[in-house]
Amino acid sequence: MLGIGRALLTVVLVLFVSACTTGPSKQTDRSPYLSNISVPQLYLRGVFNWWGTVAAHQFKPGNVSGVWHADIDLVADGQPYDFKIADAVWTPSQSCGALSQVTEITTKSSTPVHCSSQAMNLRFTPSDNGVYRFTLKESKPNYYTLTVAMR
Repeated sequence: MLGIGRALLTVVLVLFVSACTTGPSKQTDRSPYLSNISVPQLYLRGVFNWWGTVAAHQFKPGNVSGVWHADIDLVADGQPYDFKIADAVWTPSQSCGALSQVTEITTKSSTPVHCSSQAMNLRFTPSDNGVYRFTLKESKPNYYTLTVAMR
């Protein structure tokens, strides 16, 4: 009788384990940089505009799909400009910045943006007075990077 019970237990365990592992496995990319944002609703918001929404600082579509930009006139006085990218009401999922600490942006870099209520400030220190273009690019679905260049 003990042999039958052991055999039955083995069959039940095999069926249970196989039921848990059958079917397609769905891989989920859990990158903290994946964001489902609505770029046309976003603004550059920072010390340069008192963290407000200014129509001139709203992101506009570029000539290429998935590329958006906002231009802003900055003064190179050696002081950094802290900023974020966000919608008009600071919706957590639409508030974008650095992942875990204030991140300095340079004109020679492409920086991934993180969108959540915990997003930290981004920081840019212009080297010259002038208009700078902040470009938000969707490099793959729901993954955005930011670049800054003088116009």
